[in-house]
Amino acid sequence: MPQPGESLDSWLEALARRSWTSPSALLDALGLPTQERTHHLLTGLPPEMFQQLKKQLNLRAGVLEQSVVPAALFGRRAPHWRFCPQCLSEGQGRFPIRCWLPWTFACTKHHALLHRCCPNCRTEPRVFLPRSVHLHPPGHCLRRTGRRTVCGSRYSPASVRPSQHDSVHHEAG
Repeated sequence: MPQPGESLDSWLEALARRSWTSPSALLDALGLPTQERTHHLLTGLPPEMFQQLKKQLNLRAGVLEQSVVPAALFGRRAPHWRFCPQCLSEGQGRFPIRCWLPWTFACTKHHALLHRCCPNCRTEPRVFLPRSVHLHPPGHCLRRTGRRTVCGSRYSPASVRPSQHDSVHHEAG
């Protein structure tokens, strides 16, 4: 089951990891269109496919509705994911939906600004649907760095250092 407040992309990633497959293969097995951009799972599933997913996975009413965001909240802009390393560490790498919300720039639990970049590869994580989640532990950067490699850095509090690049994005919110 999705954790309370968990985003749909995070839950499907956890389900794929548990099934030892990729999120794309899981979406295909569920009869859903394979998404390239992660945010399409949060904002772009047509209502009939959303209902199909709930029925196939035998989820009670309201569970999945809490894990998506209406596209209208973003206007013409694509959603961007931010993260609190401490929340990810405490949540075993599961991603809260609030990290996708356009007005969220700080973690109220840990009183810290959210990060927009991986501490290692310095790219924005979760732009594209990760491929080989079953080969990597949760809470790590799965951004592709080459044809067959991913960054693999952990989003832990110890590995994330504030950077000038991060602070510029946080102030812009």
